[in-house]
Amino acid sequence: MKFELLRRPRAYTDASDEVNLRQPLHRLLLALLILAEGPVRIGPLSEQLYEGENLPNDPVDRLYHVKMELSDALTEAEPAFPGVLKEDGCYRVPVTRPQVDVFRFRNEVLAARAVARDDTQAARLLRAAIDEWGPYRPGQRPVPLAGLPGLRAELLRNTLQAEYRAALIACLTAELRLGRHEELIPELTAWLNAGEGSSQDEELASLLMLACYRAGRRDAARATFQQLCDGLREIGLEPSSKLTQLYQQIRNGDPTLDLRNGAPMSVADPSLDETPVTPDTPPAAGYHAPASAPGVGPGQEKAEPQAQPVRIFGDVHQSGPNSTVNQALNQFNYHSPEDT
Repeated sequence: MKFELLRRPRAYTDASDEVNLRQPLHRLLLALLILAEGPVRIGPLSEQLYEGENLPNDPVDRLYHVKMELSDALTEAEPAFPGVLKEDGCYRVPVTRPQVDVFRFRNEVLAARAVARDDTQAARLLRAAIDEWGPYRPGQRPVPLAGLPGLRAELLRNTLQAEYRAALIACLTAELRLGRHEELIPELTAWLNAGEGSSQDEELASLLMLACYRAGRRDAARATFQQLCDGLREIGLEPSSKLTQLYQQIRNGDPTLDLRNGAPMSVADPSLDETPVTPDTPPAAGYHAPASAPGVGPGQEKAEPQAQPVRIFGDVHQSGPNSTVNQALNQFNYHSPEDT
């Protein structure tokens, strides 16, 4: 069988026929058991399935009935599949990693990390990982575990979306290092115009600033910084010193931002003055990359050593012996692309 969790949870037979999972609780139980990657004790599982005011008088008994309905649906659709198994006070769905889109996504990301210094390979693997989420539409953040109720599903959903964002940033960073700045401008602009961090997303803004600069669009790079500042000030914040320093470098035409032998220099030079600067480009509505202008990006020379991986999101804890969230964070809390 095959299982999808990166969109609306679904199960398919080997003949690609969709299994009839009639209730959201069937889909939720299936997702909880698959993401656990092993047996889950019945007591804690019943508490995850029924939360707060939805907790029945006998949650273990209700879990048993939902489990039987789910198991029957799976085995009726695919008689060779054993369904939901019970082992020593635990429930388990016997799946292998290639059967599940979440695990295929994670495997691709781990493979990309293993070849982190080969940007061509890493970008290809990361694009394959992103493809597991369905058709890629820049600016449209996919919703895993769509339609599942409860706090547990929401926690898992947020974690999976953080993994997606980490893979996306890593992919765009690798492709920027490959010199694809011109083709990345519309993609990065779409993400910044979307709700994905919007004007407060410094990582995406810095990538767009660099892409514009290397495409010879310095005005667009400066305008991106200005618009980011406007968005941050609306919520009482200022841009980070690192982003401000990148803005200074772009404004001054710093050659250390150039692509050199196909790889960019570090975006931050500690020798530069970190005094905050006042943006010199008037704001515009939204992020609008201008049409290509005559001229070329900066020159190309030798590359410098690359930076260490960056921690992208904080600790999240899940109780119980099968901590899916902790496993996910251990695998993906650091993304491999070096500083652009």
